[in-house]
Amino acid sequence: MLLAAAACGQVSAGAEDIDDRSREVPPTMTAATLMTSPTDRGTVVVDGNGRTLYMFTADLAGSQSSCHDACVTEWPPLDAPAAHAGKGVASMSISTIERPHGTEQITYHEHPLYYFAGDDHVGDTEGHGATSFGGTWLMLRPDGTPVRP
Repeated sequence: MLLAAAACGQVSAGAEDIDDRSREVPPTMTAATLMTSPTDRGTVVVDGNGRTLYMFTADLAGSQSSCHDACVTEWPPLDAPAAHAGKGVASMSISTIERPHGTEQITYHEHPLYYFAGDDHVGDTEGHGATSFGGTWLMLRPDGTPVRP
């Protein structure tokens, strides 16, 4: 259903004109949960279902997201009105930023959080170290530092 919704985006002259809203994952209507989980690269931040979350080095200039348009198809933002701290996560380090079309994206230690579309199962970390859309995608440690590839 998500792919069908994404395919219905507003298209004008070219692919670069596709409306950003048609590509983003629909926001969670309830608060998300952040927690930690062990991986082969150490303990990292995941969502309440155990799905790996990533930060984007292109976002380092500030806490605003640099992932828009085609980027959100491959790297859907963790959109929710708020987030709760689960096991291993500092609640005072969780916040939100407003995305261009009014949705709220969860941040951890000021890093906007994303999923990787190529992570098919809980515990997958296939996106770690990927370079695309002008930056590198990295998992986060519970203290907010990126896990280096």
